Amino acid sequence: METNLTRGNVTGVLVRFALPLFAANLLQSLYSLVDMAVMGRFLGSPGLAALSSSATICYVITSVCAGVTTGGGVLVAQYLGREDRAALRETVGSLFSLSLAVAAAVTALSLVAYDPVLRWMGVPADALSLALEYMSVICIGTVFILGYNAVCAVLRGMGDSKGPLLYVAVAAAANIALDLLFVGPLALGAAGAAMATVCAQALSFFIALFSLRRRGFLRSLSRADLLPRPVRWASILRIGLPTAVQLSVVNLSYLAVTGLFNACGTACAAAAGVGLKLNTFAAMPCWAVGQAVTTMAGQCMGGGTP
Repeated sequence: METNLTRGNVTGVLVRFALPLFAANLLQSLYSLVDMAVMGRFLGSPGLAALSSSATICYVITSVCAGVTTGGGVLVAQYLGREDRAALRETVGSLFSLSLAVAAAVTALSLVAYDPVLRWMGVPADALSLALEYMSVICIGTVFILGYNAVCAVLRGMGDSKGPLLYVAVAAAANIALDLLFVGPLALGAAGAAMATVCAQALSFFIALFSLRRRGFLRSLSRADLLPRPVRWASILRIGLPTAVQLSVVNLSYLAVTGLFNACGTACAAAAGVGLKLNTFAAMPCWAVGQAVTTMAGQCMGGGTP
């Protein structure tokens, strides 16, 4: 379902669109906290310290994924406001093909880099093996992170913020259940926690993709729309790369701070990880409003609305 965000009271429309985005961000952080609780319960302080250090690398990966796909969401909003269906199809197809290419590059880079980065961060010895085990699985799931962000960027550009909230809710429930199963009775340790996260990410991606298909939008895409288009890729990256860099720089600072806490020992690293996670809640309203303003502005620019 497409929603026109250029009509009605600006504040009212903005708040109604932003609230589900805020709730989705909140759910994602809450189920990350459950990851920490499960790791702490079954693996103790080393498990928490391992997850804390690994999470900072995951945030950088997610920042790249979210930033790149943001460019596609903005263009979708603009072409929807302009009612240019041909450009809309080409942009969505190009976003999907670009996301696949970026996923392959990020996956390859992360698989090479996570080991030396964790060692550079000075992860405590009793937590290092758990962190390496966790990241070896998480990196494989990058394609699902990018895929989910790409589909949700399209949905947001079309004015749908409730769909992504539903998909995150389903993924959160699945992640919690699988965490308790994999780390608890199956005793798969850090790899089990990572497997639960990757499975939840894959589930949210496929549900979001199915939702987009059910709306009939994917049927309007041709194979030609999915082919790499340098001009469309450049347009998406021109908008998305600055966002990706901005988000990455912020999360790289968290990575450096985590490294400082790691030098103080396992217990300190574990406590710092929980604290940094709680700190992200303060920024969530800003993220939600920012995403809502970006979509609304895109539709207004496309439709020529002052």
